Amino acid sequence: MKKYLIFMFLLFNAFIIHVNASPTSSMSVSSKTITTGQSVEALLTIRNFTSAQVSMQGTGNTSGCSYNDILQTDTGENITRTVKITCKANSVGIINISYKVSALDKNYESKEFSGNQRVTVVAPREKDTNNYLKSLTLENFSLSPSFEKDVLEYKAIVPSTTDKVKILADSVSNYAKVYGIGEFEVEEGSNNFEIEVISESGLEKIYKLNVIVEDQNPIEVLIDEQKYTVIKNIKNVTKPDLYESSTIKIKDIEVPAFVSDITEYTLVALKDSNGKVVFAIYDEKNNSYQLYEEQKSNSLILYLLPFEKEFEGYIKSSITIHERVYEAFKVNEDSEYAIVYAMNIETGEKDYYVYHAKNNTYQQYYDEEVVQLKKEKSTYQQVILGLAGCCILLAILSMVGFLRKPNKKLLKRIQLMEEHHKLNEKENIPDVIESLTEEMVEEEKISETKEKKKKVKKSKKEKKNSKKKDNLEIEEQVSGTSKNETSAEVPEILEVDEAIHKMNDAEEIIREFEKTMALSSSELKKAKKKDSVDEFKEDPTKKLEETMYDLFEEEHKKKKRK
Repeated sequence: MKKYLIFMFLLFNAFIIHVNASPTSSMSVSSKTITTGQSVEALLTIRNFTSAQVSMQGTGNTSGCSYNDILQTDTGENITRTVKITCKANSVGIINISYKVSALDKNYESKEFSGNQRVTVVAPREKDTNNYLKSLTLENFSLSPSFEKDVLEYKAIVPSTTDKVKILADSVSNYAKVYGIGEFEVEEGSNNFEIEVISESGLEKIYKLNVIVEDQNPIEVLIDEQKYTVIKNIKNVTKPDLYESSTIKIKDIEVPAFVSDITEYTLVALKDSNGKVVFAIYDEKNNSYQLYEEQKSNSLILYLLPFEKEFEGYIKSSITIHERVYEAFKVNEDSEYAIVYAMNIETGEKDYYVYHAKNNTYQQYYDEEVVQLKKEKSTYQQVILGLAGCCILLAILSMVGFLRKPNKKLLKRIQLMEEHHKLNEKENIPDVIESLTEEMVEEEKISETKEKKKKVKKSKKEKKNSKKKDNLEIEEQVSGTSKNETSAEVPEILEVDEAIHKMNDAEEIIREFEKTMALSSSELKKAKKKDSVDEFKEDPTKKLEETMYDLFEEEHKKKKRK
């Protein structure tokens, strides 16, 4: 009996091996229906062969697709291979994909196979634009108002013991996609969710759901005229860096908090009416709150503070960082740079920083350069003021010199000298000297005569005035008669003496001038006999000019002395 069973088992295995050894084939397509412009892929699988000649071809409403090749093994054992072709539809109709296979196995048994697949090509369908929800529910809780596809905002109130909620939704169109559904964690107060529906054509619609976790004893806070609620369950709140978790009591209610030994701040988590979570600095002594937001850069964690001083040369302004407005100082309102005052959370030190709005970076503010620039500015101002003072002084002196009456005699003499400079070099020097002498003597006489006439007129007036005074006082002061007469005669004597002196001075000047002219003539004759006569010829009036200048200077000095 045992031998019989073994024989039957070997016979069965031989039969299976023989069956499996026979070549087989099959073909499949990626889709039975496609639209114009789409492509279909056909896969042909051939099993248990050592060599096979394969042919595949697509005909009908396609741009053309085919495959022809010989497949074979290198080991002589049966193998299995899969080949494919891709046919693109170019019009509405039918695509016929056919194949033929002639295979040979290792037992030299040959087989031939053939077959085909039909693919229908239809006109493209317009994309669905429907983006409505067919249903929206909050598992185990009811919505308010009841769901309608045209209503986009809902709310649900759940008990304070609720930690998670599950949102379920389904779209009207099978082609639309729905996002924002599933299970979510919730906290006390408002928890806002958005369910997004996108149609096949790309149109978007958003349904909003506000899940309110009831708080039996809410702690409400008013900061900058905005209402917040203290969060009592912080399981979904991220702890601020460098702070430790703790608890405090507010209105006899234990509330989670975060504390730091560096900043000495106590932070509590708040939630606004929109469900946004923020932190606030809690002052237990004054029972007050101040919004807290860290500003981070590559190496700094800062908390911005109000300024403690004004910055000269800057204007007081404000900047917006992460939707918060802070006090700052800028060079002008359009500047990208601003000075802010902040505390370094890592060290607890307060300092001024330069904030770059474009790059959102901070750099510690140093005023060394500003101080240096101020010193240089002060120095420049002093130099400018000194130069301005010098300019004003020169202007005043120039005006005084301009307004001062010029010496007519000196101008006349200079004019004469300039005219004689223009004379021809061949002109006779003695004649020039004689003409200059005559003109100057005549000018001196005219000027002396004018001065004498003025003084005589003045003396006559004074004499008349004195006589009038004498007539008035003659009756009262007889003794004063001789005195008055003496005073009346004195001006006449002074006038005569002064005239005589002036005439003598004039005669002396003329004599000295004639002597100088004579000397100049004799020197000129001697110079002609010498080798240096060429130098004198170049400017024959130079010596004359120097001599006349000396004479005028001497005359001027004498007049001053008198």
